[in-house]
Amino acid sequence: MPDSLTAARTDGKAHLLLAASGSVATIKLPDIVRALSHHPNLSIRIILTSSAKRFLAGQSQEQPTVSSLLEFPNVDAVYDDDSEWGPEPWRRGAEILHIELRRWADLLVIAPLSANTLAKVVAGMADNLLTSVVRAWDTTGKIDGVHKKILVAPAMNTAMWQHPVTGQQVRVLQEDWRWFEVLPPQEKTLMCGDTGSGAMMEWTQIVRIIEERLELGNAEANGVAAVANNLFCQLSCDSPKTNIFGFGYSDTVATGILDHSSDLDYKAASPIDILAWFELGLLSSSHSCFCIWQRESVAGAFCYNTVQVSSGLLVRAYCHFGYPDTRRREDPAATFLSPIPQLRLFSLSEAPLPSESCARGIASPRTPAGSSTMSASSSRAAVRSMASLSHAASAASKSSSPAAALLAVSPTLSLNCRRSFNRRQFQGLSQVARLQSLQSSRTFATTAKMVPADKYWGAQTQRSLGNFKINQPGDRMPAPIVKAFGILKGAAATVNMRYGLDPKIGEAIKQAAAEVASLKLIDHFPLVVWQTGSGTQSNMNANEVISNRAIEILGGKMGSKKPVHPNDHVNMSASSNDSFPTVMHIAAVLEIEGSLLPSLKSLRNALQEKVVQFEKIIKIGRTHLQDATPLTLGQEFSGYVAQLDRNIERVQNTLPHLRLIAQGGTAVGTGLNTFKGFDEQVAEEISKLAGTEFKTAPNKFEALAAHDAIVEASGALNTLAGSLFKIAQDIRYLGSGPRCGLGELLLPENEPGSSIMPGKVNPTQCESLTMVCAQVMGNHVATTIGGMNGQFELNVFKPVMIRNLLHSIRILSDGMASFEKNLVHGLQADEKRISSLLHESLMLVTCLNPVIGYDMASKVAKNAHKKGTTLKESAMELKALSEEDFDKYVRPELMISPKEKK
Repeated sequence: MPDSLTAARTDGKAHLLLAASGSVATIKLPDIVRALSHHPNLSIRIILTSSAKRFLAGQSQEQPTVSSLLEFPNVDAVYDDDSEWGPEPWRRGAEILHIELRRWADLLVIAPLSANTLAKVVAGMADNLLTSVVRAWDTTGKIDGVHKKILVAPAMNTAMWQHPVTGQQVRVLQEDWRWFEVLPPQEKTLMCGDTGSGAMMEWTQIVRIIEERLELGNAEANGVAAVANNLFCQLSCDSPKTNIFGFGYSDTVATGILDHSSDLDYKAASPIDILAWFELGLLSSSHSCFCIWQRESVAGAFCYNTVQVSSGLLVRAYCHFGYPDTRRREDPAATFLSPIPQLRLFSLSEAPLPSESCARGIASPRTPAGSSTMSASSSRAAVRSMASLSHAASAASKSSSPAAALLAVSPTLSLNCRRSFNRRQFQGLSQVARLQSLQSSRTFATTAKMVPADKYWGAQTQRSLGNFKINQPGDRMPAPIVKAFGILKGAAATVNMRYGLDPKIGEAIKQAAAEVASLKLIDHFPLVVWQTGSGTQSNMNANEVISNRAIEILGGKMGSKKPVHPNDHVNMSASSNDSFPTVMHIAAVLEIEGSLLPSLKSLRNALQEKVVQFEKIIKIGRTHLQDATPLTLGQEFSGYVAQLDRNIERVQNTLPHLRLIAQGGTAVGTGLNTFKGFDEQVAEEISKLAGTEFKTAPNKFEALAAHDAIVEASGALNTLAGSLFKIAQDIRYLGSGPRCGLGELLLPENEPGSSIMPGKVNPTQCESLTMVCAQVMGNHVATTIGGMNGQFELNVFKPVMIRNLLHSIRILSDGMASFEKNLVHGLQADEKRISSLLHESLMLVTCLNPVIGYDMASKVAKNAHKKGTTLKESAMELKALSEEDFDKYVRPELMISPKEKK
C-alpha cells in the first residue's frame, strides 16, 4: 500500500484522509463517504481505530461492514492498526504508512473524535495508526511545503463533553495548536440517553465543510461553471484588456469568479441594481448583462437559461442543454458543455423566470450579432419582474439550485484570460477563470468577497482575511478578546434599548452576544492580531458575527443585514476606537483575576509549605556563588515566598487602572453619537456580565490615545517574571548533581533526563519556567514600544499590546501551575548532602570573629584551605583556641539568627 500511496500523491486529485475513532457516531461515516462519492476528482482513504471498527461490523444497513466502504467509487483504501504494525514485520527501506498518509493527505478529518482519542492527541501519544498520523503531522508546513489542516468533530456523552478536562483539551487544539479546526458538537438526545451537548456535528454539515476546505464544489456547480466559463471565454478572449468582475448571489449560498492571483475587483448586484447602474450612467451602452441560472438537472444533464441585457434592454434569452465534458481543451474559447445547442430564442414574454438562487452579473462589452432589441421600459419591467417573482419561482420549484454569472466593464486593466483551472474543481479544464463552489459560500449586496456559508462573519472580516495574510499558529486574536467582545456588545445592547434600540433587535443581539461571550462561536473569529492598529477589523468581526447570529435567531437571512445591521444596531453608540480599548481592559482584568492571580497565589502557598517543611534544615549560604554563613533551607525559601507576596501586590495594584474603560468615547474621546450617561450605564452592565467591577474612564481622551494601564500591567508581569526566573534558577542550581553538583535538593523524576545517559534527572520544569519568563520579558518590550505609539488622539498598537499582555498572563499562569504541580510539591531536601557541605565550609569560621578576632580567624580559614584540613584541625594547629572552646562557639544553629542582648 505505501507504494501506491507514493504514486497517488501526484494523481491530480484532492486527497481526503477520513478517520473515525471509537464513538457511536462512527455509524455516520458511511453517510459522509456516500455524500462525497459524486466527486470524481476526490480520493478518499479511511483510517479506523480498533474501537471504531466495532460499530461497523455489518450489524445493519446503517452499520455496514468495513470492507463495504471500499465499494464507494472514490474510496481507495481503508486502514486499521494492522495496516502498519502487522502481521508482516517491517524491513529497512520500506515506507512508513503513517508518514506516507501524512504526505498524501490534503486534509485530515477525524469524525467522530472520541474523548479517548482527543486525550491521546493532546497528550502527544502515538499508539495507533491514527494518532501516529496526527503526531507526525507537519504543523509548520516546512516539511511537506504546505500548511494542512486537521478537522476534528468531537463526539461523546454530555458529561464527558462538559468535563473540565475536555474544555482544556479543546482549548489546546483551538487556541494553541492552530493547525486544528474543531467542529463543535450539537445538542440533542444522545444514544446513551443523555440530553445535551456532545453529539457529533450533523454529518451533512461536515460534508459541506469538507467540500469547502477542499474546494470541491459539486457536479451541478461544475456544469454551471462550464457555461459561465464558456461565455467568459467567448466574450473576453477577443478583448484582452478588460477589467473582469465576478460574483454570485443566492438565498442561502452564492459564489463568484475568485482568482486571487490576478488583480480583480469584485462587486455584487441584483437585476434591479444592474438596471439602476444603467439609469445612473454608471454603465454605458457598451455593457452587457448576463443572468445565468439552472432550471433543472436530469440524469446528469444540465439545462441553463441565460438572459442577456444590453443598455438596460433585454436582447436575447438562451437555453443551454448538455453534459459536462472534462476533456482537455487547448482553445480557451471552446465549448465546455458538449453539446450546447441554442434550442430557442425566447421572446420577452416567454423569458424564463429565475429562482431565488440565480446569480447575476454583467459580462464583457459585446452584443451578439443579430440580437433583437426592445423598449427600455419593457426591458426594465422584465428585469423587475424577474426579481419580484423570484420568491414565487423558488417556492414553486422547491429548489435551491446553484447558478453563476460574470461581470466585466470598461477596458481599463490588462488581463490575460488564459488562466489555469484549479485541478480540484474542474479536472482537465486548464485555461479558464476559476469558480468557487456554488454551495459553499455567500455574498452581500456590496461586495463579492466570498464568505463560507457555515460562518457568521461577513464581508469586512472576509476582506481582512485577504488583506492580512500574516497567519501563524497563535497569531489569531486571543479568545479572551472574543469573550470580552461578547460581554461588551451584550451590555451595549441593554443600554441602547433604553435609548431607542428596538427591543426585539436588542434582545436578539444580547442572545447572540452571550453565545460569543461563552466562546460557543469562537470558530467564527478567524482574524489575526496583525491588522489595523485600532483593532477595527476585529470589532467589525464581532459586529458581523453577532449581527448574523441575531438575524438567524429572528428568522432572517444571513448576510442581509436585516433586521439586524452590524453597524447601525450591534455597533450602536460605539466606535472601534473605544470598543477595542474596552475589550482590552475587560480581557486583561478577567484573565488576571481568573488565571494569573490564582496560579500565583497557589504557587506562593506551595512554597510556604516548603518553608515549614525545611525550617529545621541548616545549610550553608552562598553569596557571589561562593560559600557564606549558614541559614536554614526554610529561610531561603521564605525569601521566595516574600518575593511572590510583593508580586501579588504589584499585580493587584494594576487592576484599578484596568477597570477604567473607554466605552462612550467613540471616535476621538468626545462621545460623539452617544447619549449622556451612556458610558456610566454601559460600565455598570459590563460589570454585571463580567462578574467583576468596571467603571467608565474619567478622561476618554487618555483612554483612547494612551494605554499606560496595559504597559503598567505588563510591567508588573515583567517583574514577576524576573522573580520567578530567580526562584527557578536557584532551585535548578541547588538540585544540580547528583554527585558533582550542589545536590542539596532532590527534584521529582518526571521523565528520563537523557536519551544516552541513564538515570539522569534534568530540571525540566525550571528550564520551562525560565523560558516562559524570557518570553514575558520580550512581550513587555514590545508592549512598551506599543504604548509609545499613541499619536495624537489614538494609539495604533492596540492588538499587539493586548495580545502580548494576554500571552504573558496565559503562559505565566500555566507555567506557574506546571512548576508547582510537577516540581514544588515533589521537592525534597537531601539532608545528608546538606550537612556534609555545611561542615566542610570554611565560612563557619565567621562565628569565631568575636572570640579570636578577624585576623586570626582568617589565618585559621586559609590554613585549613591550604592544607585540606578542617577548621577545627587548623585552629588546634595554630593554637587559636582550645578544642573545648571551638566546639562551644562553632555551632551552626547559633548562626542563623541575631543574638539576644546580654
